[in-house]
Amino acid sequence: MKILLSFIVAYILGSFPSAYVITKLKIGVDIREIGTKNMGTGNVFHHVGKIEGLLVLLLDVLKGSLAIIIAIYGFKLPYYIATISGMFAVLGHVFPVFLNFKGGRGAATTLGVHLTIIFSYLELKGLFVFIPILIIYLILIAMTKSQVISLFFLFPVYPFLLFAVTMDFKLFLVNIVFTIMVELFGFPNFKREFNNFITLKRGSS
Repeated sequence: MKILLSFIVAYILGSFPSAYVITKLKIGVDIREIGTKNMGTGNVFHHVGKIEGLLVLLLDVLKGSLAIIIAIYGFKLPYYIATISGMFAVLGHVFPVFLNFKGGRGAATTLGVHLTIIFSYLELKGLFVFIPILIIYLILIAMTKSQVISLFFLFPVYPFLLFAVTMDFKLFLVNIVFTIMVELFGFPNFKREFNNFITLKRGSS
């Protein structure tokens, strides 16, 4: 029963439409009707305001983080089950019950889930996962100048790095499924950004 409750709580947390609420408060429009029409950090950052975009990022990361904290410390669930709760938080973000199941792609919420799992499971040893991921991310950003492309290539690295440190096979399998899910949600954005990246590269050559 507590597992089901954890999933429900995580989904409801994930469903909180940060980008929608902040955009409505700031400029009075539906974020899904402007820019890329995506209910995420990047769209708010570019078409509403930098401060608003950063606030959306913080709130979306927090949704994933809280889902894990509640699962682990509230419901006392093992880490691989808590990670499934994190998946439900991402599902809530992508298919929010409060907005007719039309939301964002879930990247920031996924970051919140992963960061909280890393440091709650490994504590300071989490740096052995976090630092390599940060280095890879910075290299990808330097190469592509795109957060969308960088995260798309970065997310698949996470399960393997975490497994190398924890040797937790159940957690590894859950994270593989998690990664596939997030990559599928993010593929439309990735495809658009990657095509733009290739076009710019060809134009500069």
